[in-house]
Amino acid sequence: MFERGVDGLRGFADELRGEVEQWSEGLAGITEEMLPVFRMLAREMGPALVEVFRQIDSIENYESPILTPEGDIVIRRRPDAPPFTPPRTEPAPEADGVDL
Repeated sequence: MFERGVDGLRGFADELRGEVEQWSEGLAGITEEMLPVFRMLAREMGPALVEVFRQIDSIENYESPILTPEGDIVIRRRPDAPPFTPPRTEPAPEADGVDL
């Protein structure tokens, strides 16, 4: 099972690498004035993307994102994916100090 997860992660990394290469080729013609916009986008979206990947079990279990007319982004679980098991969350540590 662990090997399957690693293989899936490798496949995702290979696919992502191909997408980045294709995307970077398209960026070759972008002027200097657009680079700050892309940096800002990466800075603002980076933490959100990290949080999304923490919530999912495997990227292979999800369909491509859909942009709704209202501007929402929907990422649906594939119908053939195994049942979803939410990630374990650690309970918040009890605070030391004075109870209010």
